[in-house]
Amino acid sequence: MALLDPVDAFDAGMFAQLAIELHDAPGVDETLEAVVRFALHAENCTHAGIALATRNGRAEIGAVTDPVIEKLYRFQIESGQGPMLAALSGQTIAVSDVATEDRWPRWQTAAADAGIGSALHVPMTA
Repeated sequence: MALLDPVDAFDAGMFAQLAIELHDAPGVDETLEAVVRFALHAENCTHAGIALATRNGRAEIGAVTDPVIEKLYRFQIESGQGPMLAALSGQTIAVSDVATEDRWPRWQTAAADAGIGSALHVPMTA
């Protein structure tokens, strides 16, 4: 699956809807859920998730759309390797083909076994 160029994928209507949902969200959990739902549509993907870096630098799962993503996030947190952790350090990480990915061998095996074909991890900083 090819990753979409964010400029090509931009939809002003979807972005406006996200802004309304974020404004109306009563708390952090609801805000994270709105962002995850937006990611599904913006990237035309099957699964999405948000991981947060805590003040002490530890990764924490904020929201996911599917248990498989929670499992892969937990795997990365426990093993200390993977694209989600690299993104938390400030890098945008694109994995166009999980089957041929070699930067994180243990994650690659787990992701491929879970049926993940590609991945995009984008850091969001305040």
